Amino acid sequence: MSFNENSRVKIPALLHLIRLGYHHIPVTEEFQYFNTAEKNFSRWYTNEIQPSMETFLEIAKLLDVDGKELINSTK
Repeated sequence: MSFNENSRVKIPALLHLIRLGYHHIPVTEEFQYFNTAEKNFSRWYTNEIQPSMETFLEIAKLLDVDGKELINSTK
């Protein structure tokens, strides 16, 4: 068996997080949770644009956190 980054790091890490109760959402499906185009979602990651306030609140609900935590820095 050949070992690479996927078999050595990524897959075991994902399995561990799933055992801890985290739900894995593949990058190819993330944009579907927020009713937005895949192009927009990737632009959020690169910080070219920011999602709307309604989307921030949806993200907060999905993460089970207060929406203010996503907007205000706690540092």
